[in-house]
Amino acid sequence: MKHLSLKVKMTFIVSLTIAAIFSIMSFFTFRYFEKEFRKTIDQHQFSMVSAVAGQLDSKLVAAQDQIVAVAQAMNPGCLTDAQMAENYLRSQVAALKTFDNGLTLFSKSGKILAGTLVERHMWEKNFSHREYFQETVRTRQPYISRPFTSVQAHEHPIIMLTTPIVDSAGNIAAILVGSLDLSKNNFFGTLAHDRFGRNGHLYLFGQDGTLLFHPNGDLIFSSIITANSPPLFKRVCAGFEGSGEYTDTRGRHMLSSFKRLQATGWVLASEFPKVEAYAPIARIKLYLLGGMVGFLGLSMVMIYFCLSRLTKPLRKITEHARQVAKGATDLPPLHIQARDEIGVLAGTFNHMLARLEMQKATIYEQKEFAETLLKNSASPVFVIDKAHTVIAWNQACEELTGMPASQIIGTDQHGRVFYEEQRPCLADIVIDEDYENLSTLFDKYSGTQLVQGGLQAEGWRNIRNKGQRYLIFRVAPIRNKLGQVVAAIETLEDYTDREEAETKMRHLAHFDHLTGLPNRALLFDRLQQGLSEAGRYGQALALLFLDLNGFKGINDGLGHDVGDKALVEVAHRLQDCVRDCDTVARMGGDEFTVILTRVEESADATVIAQRILEALAKPLCYAGQSFILGASIGISIYPEHGMDADTLVKNADTAMYDVKAEGKNQFRIFAETMVAGQEGLR
Repeated sequence: MKHLSLKVKMTFIVSLTIAAIFSIMSFFTFRYFEKEFRKTIDQHQFSMVSAVAGQLDSKLVAAQDQIVAVAQAMNPGCLTDAQMAENYLRSQVAALKTFDNGLTLFSKSGKILAGTLVERHMWEKNFSHREYFQETVRTRQPYISRPFTSVQAHEHPIIMLTTPIVDSAGNIAAILVGSLDLSKNNFFGTLAHDRFGRNGHLYLFGQDGTLLFHPNGDLIFSSIITANSPPLFKRVCAGFEGSGEYTDTRGRHMLSSFKRLQATGWVLASEFPKVEAYAPIARIKLYLLGGMVGFLGLSMVMIYFCLSRLTKPLRKITEHARQVAKGATDLPPLHIQARDEIGVLAGTFNHMLARLEMQKATIYEQKEFAETLLKNSASPVFVIDKAHTVIAWNQACEELTGMPASQIIGTDQHGRVFYEEQRPCLADIVIDEDYENLSTLFDKYSGTQLVQGGLQAEGWRNIRNKGQRYLIFRVAPIRNKLGQVVAAIETLEDYTDREEAETKMRHLAHFDHLTGLPNRALLFDRLQQGLSEAGRYGQALALLFLDLNGFKGINDGLGHDVGDKALVEVAHRLQDCVRDCDTVARMGGDEFTVILTRVEESADATVIAQRILEALAKPLCYAGQSFILGASIGISIYPEHGMDADTLVKNADTAMYDVKAEGKNQFRIFAETMVAGQEGLR
């Protein structure tokens, strides 16, 4: 849908809107029509069934009147003369046409006296047990029987219309019966030929639901009331008259109407498949759907044609805008004469195009100025984009790194300029916002307060053709209007000379300038670190204070130059006696200090002390002269002799002076008994 033109989209939208309105109107109209049509069909079918029921009532009453008239016209002598009675019955031509199964005269005892269609085996039978006979005797009135199977050879279903014949005393002397064969084409038999459409038919059943007549003769005398009967049948048997719907045993949806016969109380019913009864509704629905499709197609064609004309100026504007988007220049202004919204849009577009050309010229000038400013900047600067591609590398950066801009711009290999292999620079960290890896890539780094998201790092880098240089890197993100990082600009500053000077100053502040050993300040720092580690891991630490014996005589007698060389040699010998994890420091003059870490027991300190004494006992040779220096060594152990640096230093110093008082050139571990005589020894 998004690739379709506005004309096509509007055609679809307008057409669908019209179709929706038309569909809604058609739906409610059709629903109303369908409801009324169904009501009309129901009423029509019930009226027709009522009319047929009325005809049957009339014909039954007429037939009953006719049998009564035949009985009233009969000569009383017929009751005693069978031949006379039979001749009389056969002379009743009109009645015989009505009663197609014959006329029969019964005696009051139920025997046949005469008849027109009486078969031989019937003469000997007694019919007094028959329902029609008993009801006539009981009521002394004409009676219409329920259908039953004839005892005649044809065994057709028949009904009997009876009337009593009374004598002068008012007693029943005989019963005259007219028989109707329901399988013949009489006014009951014609029901089989009455049809509703192709599959609709009529049938007749009694008040108890027994089928009295049905086009399917096999169903006669069966009951319509079963366990699976529709509720509608039970309502009819209970007295309902009218129309209703139900589903038969074959799953067909049927429309039925029911009307009772006044003469007998029987129910005349019609049965008509709904699919056939309501077929016009389905056809109308199909025609309506076809009309809607045709209307929609025609409306779409008309709307498309109209919109093509209306949107022609808009298409010109669209094509002009497409050319602008492709970078076309010097396009002529649009000439659209319309004064509607599209005309206003064309004028606005022309104005916008003119302003756009002015802005492009301004932007081009600003771009040239920015590029010139960056290129001629005194600070080394380079810029990478979101894809980590170098897009700017100014002249100062070329001079600092020795990498020509022509070889680095357009690549992502700027990491090789500062490292032996390709790896992320500070600008790459900002682009990817991968601040977690800062500590693995840079030893010294921090954020900047001036630029949000900016970073600063520093360190030694091996720059080609220039060797090791100490550089400071500063990077700032470049964001678009949405605040998204689209590039990063990184500046470089060569701090090599300053860093070397600061390194030298730091060395002078913490190391003895003559021996290169840590001085007093650095000693206390390392002693504090050693104590922290020993306390953390539950280890011991030993502090040795050394004072050289005989150094003053060498320094005064042979000169300070020889004395200095002697001190340097002593420093070397002391370093050879200890481990890399231990510290040898010069406290000043001819005093030295040794920190022994990770000491298991006091004996370890005495072993080192003895090793030092043996090393210093070796002769020193200078200017053709040989001499020997000794040392007095005092030892204090953490935590036995103190928990802090000051206490350990004081106790080691006390032990050293105790050695000097006892004869020098030996060592001694601090003991509390030494404290009392400390002031006197000094």
